[in-house]
Amino acid sequence: MEQAFYDRGLEKSSQKKYAEAIKEFDRAIRVNSQFLSAYYQRGLAYFDLGDFRRAIADFNETLHLDPFYAKAHCSRGLAHLAAGNPQAALKDANRAVELDITYAQAYSLRGVLFRRLNNPAIAIGNLKKAAELYLEIQDKVNCRRCLQQIEDIKKSRPPDKPKPTPPEFWEELKNKVLRGDLREALDDCDWLLRINRQDPKTYYHRGRIYLEWGNTAAAIEDFKKAAEYFQKQGNEIEMQRMFDLLQQLRSNPPRYAERTTPTPPPFIPDIPSPRTILHHKLYRLVGNWEIAQGLVKRLKNSHPGNPEEWYWEKAIYDIERDRGR
Repeated sequence: MEQAFYDRGLEKSSQKKYAEAIKEFDRAIRVNSQFLSAYYQRGLAYFDLGDFRRAIADFNETLHLDPFYAKAHCSRGLAHLAAGNPQAALKDANRAVELDITYAQAYSLRGVLFRRLNNPAIAIGNLKKAAELYLEIQDKVNCRRCLQQIEDIKKSRPPDKPKPTPPEFWEELKNKVLRGDLREALDDCDWLLRINRQDPKTYYHRGRIYLEWGNTAAAIEDFKKAAEYFQKQGNEIEMQRMFDLLQQLRSNPPRYAERTTPTPPPFIPDIPSPRTILHHKLYRLVGNWEIAQGLVKRLKNSHPGNPEEWYWEKAIYDIERDRGR
């Protein structure tokens, strides 16, 4: 029964009768409250009607049912952007790319957002990647749209420097760490570093979060970066403070009793290489970076002498074959 309502909703949406489509999706959801696609399509209908609050609510419900649905992250990002919340939009766009590193619309959205955040170089890189991916799927309209946006950015005046992060942001970041919301705090720092890769204060705070998490090696790397960029800014006092902190960690590293330190997956650059795409595809399949590396290591032992990419492709192929994909 719910499928019939859902199909009618899709038909109404294709006719741009969005209010009628929403009524059909409502019926489908009343019959089956776990109908993920109905929530998603209803969110798209609300978006097309300009009701971004309800659209975001439906995309939230979609992602509650399936947190790994890249399209829902991207759609929610578009709704956040339309509602005037670019920070939330960028988080969703980044997550969509992490889940599907070949998703053209997510790169396009990131291009728009980085342009608004006065980072034209990264904006152009993302739009170029989106254009390439659109071309691969024969979507010439969106490909041309991305290329036109790139030309518009190149013709526009030089952007202002990124505005300094407001004190309220750092206060909220500290509160998240105190509450134990370390993953969310780490995501906030990653978001800032995508905007400004040379911000020493963000590296310092991310290093503190890694220390709290028990990942001393990652913390040391971030404190090194902080020291480097403080030095470039001519801030000798903060640079020396980073060196003192590094010396303390090396001479007396903290100990974490019975604490599991998560190892993050490899960093996703703004424009990923083919090898990075393979790394993240395997990571998504197994859900654990150590397991992914172990599979590749075993293949290298049993099939020596092949190119690096071959081992990752072979591991992905074996898993998908075993899962019947």
